[in-house]
Amino acid sequence: MHYQSKRSNIRLPKLIVVISLILTILFLFGLSRELMNRHEINKQVKNLDKQIKELVGENQQLSQMIGSLQGTDFIEKEARLKLGLQKPGEKVAIIKRDNTAASTLVLSEGTEISGNVVVGNKDNISKPKKWWIYFFK
Repeated sequence: MHYQSKRSNIRLPKLIVVISLILTILFLFGLSRELMNRHEINKQVKNLDKQIKELVGENQQLSQMIGSLQGTDFIEKEARLKLGLQKPGEKVAIIKRDNTAASTLVLSEGTEISGNVVVGNKDNISKPKKWWIYFFK
């Protein structure tokens, strides 16, 4: 009987070591999964921060564009070009072209050509420029 108790005493520490080893492996497996999840979450946070910065920049650009489109200068220019409106004392000339490219040419301060429409005060354009526009534009 005495022999059996020694043998059970030897098995008990081996059993404790095996159980401890299994628990340690399970703990390390869970820890490694948590570290991988944390790394993925940090990557997603960095990507979202980058997207936030891009969207804030785009939002600022759109706010500036809205501000410029609401200004009276833009509204006046669009009314002149698209509706053919003019200021008092201003003459509008319509020039027909073969190509319909929409380009804007600024001749002098307050005078420009956009598409087929010359907008500006008649006195601001010199005669040589008028001839140049007539023959070459």
